[in-house]
Amino acid sequence: PFPALPQQQEQTYSSHLTWLPTEGQSHYAFLYEQFGVVFKGELTVTGANTKLASSPFIDQDRYSVFHLDCSPDRIVAYTTNRSGRIDLYAKPVSDTAPTSPGTLLVDTKDTEELTPNWSHDGVHLVYAANHQPEGKRISLDLFLLKDATSLLKKDATSSQPQPIHLIASPQEESLPTFSPKDDFVAFYRTRREETKSDEGKVITDLWVVKLTAEKEPAGDPSCIALDVYRQPRGPVWISGPQKTDGQYLIYTVGTRDGVMIANVEHEPPQPKRLEGLAGYKNDRLLIGDLDCRGYGKDELFLAYSARVPSGELRLYVETLMYREP
Repeated sequence: PFPALPQQQEQTYSSHLTWLPTEGQSHYAFLYEQFGVVFKGELTVTGANTKLASSPFIDQDRYSVFHLDCSPDRIVAYTTNRSGRIDLYAKPVSDTAPTSPGTLLVDTKDTEELTPNWSHDGVHLVYAANHQPEGKRISLDLFLLKDATSLLKKDATSSQPQPIHLIASPQEESLPTFSPKDDFVAFYRTRREETKSDEGKVITDLWVVKLTAEKEPAGDPSCIALDVYRQPRGPVWISGPQKTDGQYLIYTVGTRDGVMIANVEHEPPQPKRLEGLAGYKNDRLLIGDLDCRGYGKDELFLAYSARVPSGELRLYVETLMYREP
């Protein structure tokens, strides 16, 4: 029912597509990046008619924009190489000047910030960062910028909050995401397993770290699952409709093992397989990309891709009814 993007907008990078908080039941907006320019798309639905318009949101000439995430208060966090390295910026959706980069949130020498993710209260940011003294990459760790929105205020001073080192290890941590209640951060940890090959096998594991009320690590991180499929946007969270309901990570382990779900508030999490999915049967292989959203009191919508025997890759959307164990 929705119109296709105009011809010149078809070759967008889907990994940079970010929906904005809705502006009513008939108006939807999203951001996408094409050839270094971030556009704001606006979709208006009137009865059976739909209208799509787009306009530049961030246009930095020869510089690139990499990762985008929008807060509930419509503040866009993104990374760009406008300084010669990749830095973290934030820009309100209300700032419609394409040449305005917004506010530089983190300016750390020899460090590149990657994959920002807003907390669900729209206050804090978690992200990965490369430490590269003299151009030599040393580590990829996780950082948390508490009260990041205070840096956007005009009276911001040097006493504003600084990033805290959330996770550091000899392995590489990446793609952190806040849990629905903002009291956990899930992330991927990459390790190399020795094989006959000189380079070895790269394996991605799924981890979480619990946060205190002050958004400090509450202890050592915990491993949820080994050798998982690395989602392009980071670990996928779902939760029940009530504040007392559990918080779950949904993920895939290999192409033949289906979709798994684990309650991180249980100790241990006790992962279980989601049974009865139409795209995962004996004659189909599940491909890892998936996403999940809740739109009703107890309904969750799971989108995922599956490859059928003919080799076609198909997109499935199924309704899951929330049931607290």
